[in-house]
Amino acid sequence: MKKAILIFPILFLLLPFLGRSEDTENTIESIYVLYYNYSFNSPVDIDCDCLRKRMIGPFIDITDSGLIEYPDSMGIVDTLLTDPVLLREVQNELKKLKPNDNPYPPDARASYTLRYKDGTEEKICMGEYAHFWFRGRNYTNNRLLYLLRKSIGYYGIVWEPMIDGLEELNDTTFEREPVVGKHGFVY
Repeated sequence: MKKAILIFPILFLLLPFLGRSEDTENTIESIYVLYYNYSFNSPVDIDCDCLRKRMIGPFIDITDSGLIEYPDSMGIVDTLLTDPVLLREVQNELKKLKPNDNPYPPDARASYTLRYKDGTEEKICMGEYAHFWFRGRNYTNNRLLYLLRKSIGYYGIVWEPMIDGLEELNDTTFEREPVVGKHGFVY
C-alpha cells in the first residue's frame, strides 16, 4: 500500500511529460544566413563553404543585354533568423525531406546555418534552382525553399525572367504569400 501511495504522486508529476516527444518541440534556436544580395551568373560553381561576408562592388558586368553597373552595396551579407514561427516551420519541413538523384551540390547563393538549442549546427546550401544540399545529400522541397528564400528577401533580388521559372513559386501544393520581384512584379 505504501508503494502505491508513493507511485501515484510520482506519476502525477510525470504526467505532463508522458507522451511528449522531441517532434512537438522546436529544437532550432536560430538560423545564421550568408547570401549574395544581388543576382548573377557564375562561370564556375560556387562552393557553399567559400561564402564569407564581404562587399564586392562597385563593378560593371558585361552581359548579352549590355553593361550592368553594380553599386558598392553589393556583396555577401548576413542575417540572423530568430522568428519562432519560421524556425518551427523550417524544422517541420526538414522532417519531410527525401533526397533526390542529383549527386552534385548547388552553385551556392546562400548558406543557412541551423543552430540547435543543444549547441550543434547543420548547414543548408542553397543555389539558384529547386534543390539544396543538406547532410551531404541533394534535396528538393518547394515549401522549404520558399520559406528560406522569402526570409532573406531573395525574390526581390532575382532577375525577373528567372523568378518566373522558380518551381516553389509555381507549386500549388502549399499556400504562400505573394512575393515581389526585383522590378516590382508580384508573383
